[in-house]
Amino acid sequence: MCVEKLSAPDLDEAVALAGLCFGLEWEEQARKELGQSLNNTSAYPNAVFGMRQDGHLIGLGAVLTSWFRDNTYALSWVCIHPAHRHQGLGRTMATHCLNEATNRVRRGQQSGVVLLSTEKNRFYQELGFKTVAAHDNDWKLMLKEIDIHAADRQQKEMAL
Repeated sequence: MCVEKLSAPDLDEAVALAGLCFGLEWEEQARKELGQSLNNTSAYPNAVFGMRQDGHLIGLGAVLTSWFRDNTYALSWVCIHPAHRHQGLGRTMATHCLNEATNRVRRGQQSGVVLLSTEKNRFYQELGFKTVAAHDNDWKLMLKEIDIHAADRQQKEMAL
């Protein structure tokens, strides 16, 4: 399954998928955040990605630039249509978003990818995220530091 960068005409479909995956109560927030990113009206450079099958959006993920710390990105809106789960597509999307964040960090000196998650904590732990805070409502703030030198070594090893 190929991951593609989404654009403004994809907004309604992305919001519908976010609502299906996260609940209808999240659609307004999805429309705001994804709309700003897809329409390039955010004060920060963001990227929204999708996966399609037979022309329909079945996967979503975003890399949002943090406003509070340089070279820090939020991995956000990662979801897969319920009919297409348990096929590794969520891992593919999350990995694609992490690679996007890593590529953006190459211009900086330090970085972290911050994630807020409820039920997928174990999934993100397997991707190298660490819980840094837990909240009363089961949300966890998770962080993954990006080591650019390790990423460069890994790319060189894969090329051999």
